[in-house]
Amino acid sequence: MTSVDDALTQSIGSDSRGRMRGIGGNVGKITLKKTMPIVHKLGVVSRERDNLVDKLDEMQKSLGDLHQKFQCFVDKQGEQGDVAPRTIPPFKSSHASSPDLVNLGKRCDLCDWKKRVIARGEVHAVDPKTRVHGAEMGDGNFSVVLMEIIAPQSELWKEDGYHDTLGEVGVGGFLVWPKLFLTIYP
Repeated sequence: MTSVDDALTQSIGSDSRGRMRGIGGNVGKITLKKTMPIVHKLGVVSRERDNLVDKLDEMQKSLGDLHQKFQCFVDKQGEQGDVAPRTIPPFKSSHASSPDLVNLGKRCDLCDWKKRVIARGEVHAVDPKTRVHGAEMGDGNFSVVLMEIIAPQSELWKEDGYHDTLGEVGVGGFLVWPKLFLTIYP
């Protein structure tokens, strides 16, 4: 740990009791011996950190290369006249009025008669002749897929013969709700 034959020790003398040159006071040789495993561990952690930094640099370079390849691929697709990937449109019917058709697939809030938000969903069908749970929706109603239920004890607006409350329908379930009590987002 400490050297007794180096030039500094030979000219100044050995460390005095409780004091070590370069470290300070209140330090003894036993304390230093006990800290050696910690110093060793710090060295290992430092080397691991350096290795991780090197790996991160390699990954960033690889990501840059992938980004360039992807951009070339996108550019080639654009040159070939490809357009955006095809999507499956929501249910449409010729019976629905055209102002209602723009609401298909849009997110919405379901409100109660006091205009409090009790659930969130997505408009699935707007045609009044669409059958939901065996019955036609009727004029002024939309079919909605529930995405989030805020008030599960809220009663359904239109009984479907299977459920009485929003909680019974559950997330992912379909129900009929009057469009006057829907807040539809663009």
